[in-house]
Amino acid sequence: MDEESLESISEETSPQHVDAIISSFSLHLNNDIDSALIKLQSNLRQDGVLLGTIPGSKTLSQLRNAFYMAENERYGGYSQHVHKFPEANFFSNSLNRHKYSMASLATSTLDLQFDDIYELMGALQDWGLGNALKDSASGYQKSLFLAAAAIHQTFYKSKGQSNKISAEFEILSFIGYRPAPNQTKRAMKSFTIESFKEFLDEDLDEEMKKRVKFGSITEDNLDIDFNEPNDKKK
Repeated sequence: MDEESLESISEETSPQHVDAIISSFSLHLNNDIDSALIKLQSNLRQDGVLLGTIPGSKTLSQLRNAFYMAENERYGGYSQHVHKFPEANFFSNSLNRHKYSMASLATSTLDLQFDDIYELMGALQDWGLGNALKDSASGYQKSLFLAAAAIHQTFYKSKGQSNKISAEFEILSFIGYRPAPNQTKRAMKSFTIESFKEFLDEDLDEEMKKRVKFGSITEDNLDIDFNEPNDKKK
């Protein structure tokens, strides 16, 4: 489906809600990710699940930097050659802000090797991951791409194969549910603390407070035997 053309529905207007929506590397192509998340949730039944992946902000950072340095030196400015992908914190906050219950996000990184940026850009086109900007600039001279290829080869060589370049892909895997009255709740943590200040205000001696404040507490100097069972630790 096209998330931007998706209509928001409610129980009153339509009972045709779906059990699950799977989104694979498509949400980043929306002009308004927040609006897409709202529409997707409205199409889920209560306790329905949204499950998917989206490229993270670190994706193709090497290619972005190579074009930035090459274009800035030749034209005195920079246009967006690589799509801008959402940061993990931003996307996680969006799920929580739009009240997806039990929302969770995990990040993973793929480091792929290519002969040069031309092979990389060809692969991106084949995968449908090219720059989707409507008003992207065009008409660049060949020298820009030659310079970007040289910069990428110089600064971002593959660690395992020096004759190849490295391209990083950050993958954000997410899940979130539409709230429901009898929905399973997230398990509570066994111990929580409201703030670091609250911890320092506890009944600690001055020496211990200083060690906590300046980060000098380690397993070696903390008065805890880490070999003891958990129920015996203070």
